[in-house]
Amino acid sequence: MLTINGRFLTQRTSGVQRYAREMLLALDDLLTARAPSNAIMAQVLVPTGAPASLPALRSIAIRRVGRLRGHLWEQLELPRHARGVLLNWCNTFPVLARHQVVVLHDASVLSAPAGYTPAFRAYYRALFVLAARRSTLRVATDSAFSAMELRLLVGIPAARLRIIACGADHWRSVAPDETILDRLDLRDTPFILTVASDNPNKNIARLVAAYGRLAPHGVRLVLAGAGHARVFAQTAPTVADGLVRTGYLADAELAALYRHARAFVFPSLYEGFGLPPLEAMTFGCPVLCSYAASLPEVAGDAALYCDAEDVDDIARKLQQILEDDALRERLIAAGTRQIQRFLWRDAAAKMLTLAQDAQPRAMPSAVARLNG
Repeated sequence: MLTINGRFLTQRTSGVQRYAREMLLALDDLLTARAPSNAIMAQVLVPTGAPASLPALRSIAIRRVGRLRGHLWEQLELPRHARGVLLNWCNTFPVLARHQVVVLHDASVLSAPAGYTPAFRAYYRALFVLAARRSTLRVATDSAFSAMELRLLVGIPAARLRIIACGADHWRSVAPDETILDRLDLRDTPFILTVASDNPNKNIARLVAAYGRLAPHGVRLVLAGAGHARVFAQTAPTVADGLVRTGYLADAELAALYRHARAFVFPSLYEGFGLPPLEAMTFGCPVLCSYAASLPEVAGDAALYCDAEDVDDIARKLQQILEDDALRERLIAAGTRQIQRFLWRDAAAKMLTLAQDAQPRAMPSAVARLNG
């Protein structure tokens, strides 16, 4: 029996919620493909107040339980209704449940704490301590970089830690909504795209400064993403001529921007995985990113790299990716190959194996009684 923590279905989609939603769909496909011989029963639990529109699943039941919401629902009501192994895909987990899998996407609250509010840091640090100490908890993370940090900074034993990379193939089914180009006045204007929250680790201030140093080019800089004041530390908003802030976008709108951008730039100071460069590659958009943290592991040879802390280097690389057509074509071709390494069906199969490893083991005396 598997129970999935469905709290993410009540939240606006950002990186971890997208991971959870795509993992849920891929796991449902996997269990459906194994029917009728499949012996695994699975359910996803959501708060009673969850939206009426939830994913259509074939092999995983959806149950609304409890009266609370948010952290209180997750900590107090979810463990009462969970059965079997509990899967938690968005960094948090109920401390009262025993046999669990939790995905800790990175250790950024320890490596880069300035990017988060004090309350957010304190809550996650407490969960990290429990994750390291609880022997019945299995931990997954997105990259070898994050696995190293979780071992060194959090103290999670390697024996309880697995690397399960994200997929990127869900974007192939997204039909671009090109009306966004008209709404943002980008229909006949070349633009550079970046996708980021307001987390200071996204390094937007340096990117905007680098953009301002480009030679005359007539290219706009489009920043897609929304803020989250309860999570990320607040920074002064950056402004520049030619900068377009879109706020939150639907997938179809974002797909259109990926498809039409002259280049995608991702100069992060810290990433536990970094899905947006793969998203850009899916739509044939050449990628410039920093060589910080996990990004070389994810982007491989399919990106042009810059020093995230050097504004002049970011500006030089932006100029290069805008003007060098041969480079752009090479990056597009390499990106098409790179995204084949990141498939949700592979991630779901690894998650199922980890869940089976986390299931309760029968005590030897009980096994003896069962065997007569």
